[in-house]
Amino acid sequence: MFEFLNTPKPAVLHSIFIIKSAGQPVQPLDSIRAIENEGLQGDRYQTKQGYWDPVEGCQVTIITLHEINHAQKKAPVPLDLGQHRRNLVLTNIHPKKLVNRAIRIGEAVFEFEKPRPPCGYLDQLLKKGTAKALGNKSGFCFKVKQGGRLSVGDEVILLPLD
Repeated sequence: MFEFLNTPKPAVLHSIFIIKSAGQPVQPLDSIRAIENEGLQGDRYQTKQGYWDPVEGCQVTIITLHEINHAQKKAPVPLDLGQHRRNLVLTNIHPKKLVNRAIRIGEAVFEFEKPRPPCGYLDQLLKKGTAKALGNKSGFCFKVKQGGRLSVGDEVILLPLD
């Protein structure tokens, strides 16, 4: 007789989004190259053209599908096509697992930097109440510690911080 173990699904990269410059539309991608110490190739953070870049830019922003699904119940706009304006969406992982960790996705390694709550700029671009629906605990800034290609469907491997 075989015994089946109830193992959780692995965490995976659900979607990739870039934005060319502040205020521009979100572009979904199937794969992208992470540039060490810069960000995702062609994204506003990598090219230093983000709205918050002069003050408090991030190399890469990450959110989980868990956070998006929770926010969607209260959001005045749909959040499933990148309207949250985060770069990477991870699934099968709770956001708390990302805090103070490094993660490998495809060839790239990202290192936790800080929480990245949504701001009022999101309400200006979309609709009032969007930032509040996402809440103060939705999203994180990560640094690109090791560059490389990552693709939708790649497994997310949790690593300790050095």
